[in-house]
Amino acid sequence: MNTVSSLVKINRWFNLFIKSRPAICALRSNTTTTSNGIGDVNEAKPKTISYSQSKAAKEWKSAYNYFVPPDENEVWPSNYKVFAFCLAAIAVYCMIFREANDLDEDLEKPIFERLPELERPMLESALINAHYQGLPSQHLVKRLKELEAEGR
Repeated sequence: MNTVSSLVKINRWFNLFIKSRPAICALRSNTTTTSNGIGDVNEAKPKTISYSQSKAAKEWKSAYNYFVPPDENEVWPSNYKVFAFCLAAIAVYCMIFREANDLDEDLEKPIFERLPELERPMLESALINAHYQGLPSQHLVKRLKELEAEGR
């Protein structure tokens, strides 16, 4: 995003807000201010200000409150085709041209062959859960006995 253009936009919006501030303050105030700046409650004169005829209505658009218009120098939204092409090229490489190696073979092994110390605590936890839920647990007990026989 071009910082100069974004700073110009922020400055423009800030100036519009500052210009419309006296009208907003006049709408909120029911008192008139005296020369010393203190409002006199006895001389309350509510004024009706027509928004459609005010400066704020002519200069401030409601779209400024909801979204920031895209910067014309911004590259990302206009290059979705480049992103799609790169993603397709990586997918073709990974799925078609890449050859399997020893890391792929290790990933195909069951987790308990790679981490044998993990199987016993998981079986014990599954056995407790099966007991509380009233599920059959004979296969879990059988596997725990096999692990004890192996010495794990």
